[in-house]
Amino acid sequence: MHYKIFSQSPHTHFINIECTIDNIDKDELILKLPVWRPGRYERVNFAKNIGSFNIVDSHGHDVPFYKKESSIWVVDTKTASSLKIIYTYFANQPDAGACFCNNEILYINPIHCCVYLDERMPMQHTMDFITNDDWQTATSLSKDTNNFYVANDFHELVDSPIIAAKQMQHHSYSTHNTLFHIWIQGEFENDIEKLIADFKLFSDLQLKVMRDIPVSEYHFLIIITPHKFYHGVEHLKSTVLAIGNAEELLKDEWYNELIGVASHELFHVWNVKTIRPAEMLPYKYDTENYAATGYVYEGITTYYGDLFLARCEYLNHHQYLEEINTRLNKHYHNEGRLNYSVMQSSFDTWLDGYVPGVPGRKTSIYDEGSLIALILDLHIIHYSNATKSLDDVMRVLYNDFGKNNLGYKHHDIQRVCENIAGQSFANIFNNLIEKNISYETALDQALNFVGCKITLVQSKNSCEKNYGMKLIDEHKNERWRVTAVQKNSPADIGGIAVNDVLTNACYSIICDNNINHIFDHDKCEVYFDSYIKQRYTELHANGKTFFDMLKVESIETKTEQQTKLYNYWLGERI
Repeated sequence: MHYKIFSQSPHTHFINIECTIDNIDKDELILKLPVWRPGRYERVNFAKNIGSFNIVDSHGHDVPFYKKESSIWVVDTKTASSLKIIYTYFANQPDAGACFCNNEILYINPIHCCVYLDERMPMQHTMDFITNDDWQTATSLSKDTNNFYVANDFHELVDSPIIAAKQMQHHSYSTHNTLFHIWIQGEFENDIEKLIADFKLFSDLQLKVMRDIPVSEYHFLIIITPHKFYHGVEHLKSTVLAIGNAEELLKDEWYNELIGVASHELFHVWNVKTIRPAEMLPYKYDTENYAATGYVYEGITTYYGDLFLARCEYLNHHQYLEEINTRLNKHYHNEGRLNYSVMQSSFDTWLDGYVPGVPGRKTSIYDEGSLIALILDLHIIHYSNATKSLDDVMRVLYNDFGKNNLGYKHHDIQRVCENIAGQSFANIFNNLIEKNISYETALDQALNFVGCKITLVQSKNSCEKNYGMKLIDEHKNERWRVTAVQKNSPADIGGIAVNDVLTNACYSIICDNNINHIFDHDKCEVYFDSYIKQRYTELHANGKTFFDMLKVESIETKTEQQTKLYNYWLGERI
């Protein structure tokens, strides 16, 4: 199948697509468009972005077709041996996993907009990607001739995002016989040499740990957005990182986010793009690919994305423990941990995994999954006396499953971990992973192996601490939306619920521009919108504290054994 992609009117955000199918020997074709994309495990239905749509034969005559389902067309080919599907696609989603075009950029993730035939998926797919002559193009696809790209099969095509832009920086570095490209579209005022050196740090360590990489070249496609933004999507030979803005990236906090998401997405080359659950091997693009092992393909990757930055010394140990604290408190403040296991939450990413959903219903395959990975890693290090770790588990999964194109199941993960550690992990898998439970006790025990402990500290936010509700500022300190309410807290007793909007909480907000000062007192008056009408309530602090924080700290006087395991945990382990 061959695609021609261009944009006649880029300012409208529509791209033009012509898909040619030759050598047709059937009376009917079932034409499909994917309904989801790997890396985001929810049904999206990209067909909603299609504008005009028509099918003609080699003579330009209309060919009969009808729509069978939202993303499936049935085409009558009794009188046609060649077809051209001509359609437009609305590309106005400038994140790391979608499509966007205007007068400055033409960017597509082919999985959004390229129709396909099941029977031709294993065949070669080619593409003419037509842009202005003076534009640069960044992609991992092989380039045959000018703007003519070749994919070995449909899977490779839709796993290969393409960015063409009027202005784009290109840099590269090599490590372990692998060439890495860094493409930057948009304003980027940071030190390029530092960026390359930092990328090389984590890339070098990841390749050392995994021993080899299943690609010879890898592309970081970075889109600098004009507003504050953060998003990354993995592919086998590339990743798209959308982050912004240029001013924010000059700050350590946001620059660290860029390095962190780049490290995370690179590790996906092994974990999920090569080491893949059986339910997703191969990917099925026309339906959900349910799997209960999100704690592996996203959780372990989240854990390693940060851990590699500590082990290559980009982050110091204090900074790394702060990253663990962030994940730990997301878990501790989420009542869903008591209602849904991480395995159930993995299955249900297809239902509501990327929105808040019903309060307290679910956990996160990213946050809870990363904590599970931490527990597994520390147990293996402990039982092996700092000779084995989760690194060894990932290498076994890569060599035994990934390289052999075999998908793993949940029980395979447990078996490999137990074989590496020489110890039963039934308690971890049966309770922490398969059941809904709070992790702090298990985490404290595991962290003790390496001379760390969890302490409980009060929130510095008076609204959270005294009244048991979390707020986000929706409009310049004039509207605050409630994002969480702790059970039996003053806010809960006062009738406040998630998604209520506080419109005024005493007049002093206007004076000092700090809503938290209102909740420093034992009593406060709150006006809030609860959808139908504005309500008033008087909240009374009861002397208890809410939304306490858990903090991982390194014990000052570690034993010799704890020091040994700690140094192994946060060292290169090579």
